[in-house]
Amino acid sequence: MTQVLYVLVRTDLDSMNPGKAMAQVGHAGSAFTYHNMVSSIIDQDVIDWHKQGNGFGTKLTLAVTKKQMETVVMIAKNMGYIADLVLDETYPYIVSNEIADQINIENDAAPRHPINATHMALYRNEYTVGYVFVPNKEEDDIARALLANFKLHP
Repeated sequence: MTQVLYVLVRTDLDSMNPGKAMAQVGHAGSAFTYHNMVSSIIDQDVIDWHKQGNGFGTKLTLAVTKKQMETVVMIAKNMGYIADLVLDETYPYIVSNEIADQINIENDAAPRHPINATHMALYRNEYTVGYVFVPNKEEDDIARALLANFKLHP
């Protein structure tokens, strides 16, 4: 039996560079593990997944849009899989000072940071990745049908 944690990484965020994507995948792994830790029922498949490596299991990252991510996670949850979206409450993005001045500071998720004389980093709430845990990849036709059309994240 091979358990797999599929992480759905958004490709429709221009600001999602490789470093941010790696951090977001880490958030998904942590959120998945935390979900199981606080659950009243510890899933043996999750424990077995952790035993595949030194405390971690097989993780595949797939490239998706926000709509695809939301749809897959919703379907997976309805089918009984461990699945969820990850909300980054301080997702950074860079805008010109002119644009930053027009954005209501009450909407900022964290303090603004000047990048240089003309640009500023702002922070917002953003769903960046989702995850679906598949307990038995080899025998799971439902998961295969749900996830097969997505390419690996570059």
